[in-house]
Amino acid sequence: MEGLQSALADHGMLILFLLALIEGPLVVLAATALAQMGAADIRIVWAVAVLADLAGDMLLYAFGRCAPGLLPPRLRPQLVRQKAVALFRQRGSQLLLAAKLTHFAGLPTLISAGFGRMSLLPFLVWTLIGTVLKVSIIILIGWHFWRAIGAGDMTEAVTVLIVLCVCCALVFAVMQVRRWI
Repeated sequence: MEGLQSALADHGMLILFLLALIEGPLVVLAATALAQMGAADIRIVWAVAVLADLAGDMLLYAFGRCAPGLLPPRLRPQLVRQKAVALFRQRGSQLLLAAKLTHFAGLPTLISAGFGRMSLLPFLVWTLIGTVLKVSIIILIGWHFWRAIGAGDMTEAVTVLIVLCVCCALVFAVMQVRRWI
């Protein structure tokens, strides 16, 4: 935590952007803790986290879009691409929201969106919606968790973690019922 605080003091929000680009949720939680202690402005942390997340999404989308062109024609997976194109035309918004809200599915889904030639504007709109939701939830949970830790209220801290687990389970259940995953 002190390392991030020192880096923010030395390099400003650029370091937060770069770190959030590499590993968003953990860095955002740490930056939220610093904001809770008064070492950063939570609104700026939120904005930088959203921008970094979108930049990362765009890089993965661009990779998925361009990478197959780098392969020799005989190695290009045409059948897989046709399936990906059809899938993202039918359920691109659902797939992107599910991927954004379930951190582990983000990388392959974002690359697949580019590979499947999802149109850029819908990709940006749905990833922006998912990013705003994800970053807001992480900051909200982190803010309350670190406030409870700072106040020495372990009951509230544990309650925040339990509420987080219940919310994750509910989101997962809804996604399964709606066949988003």
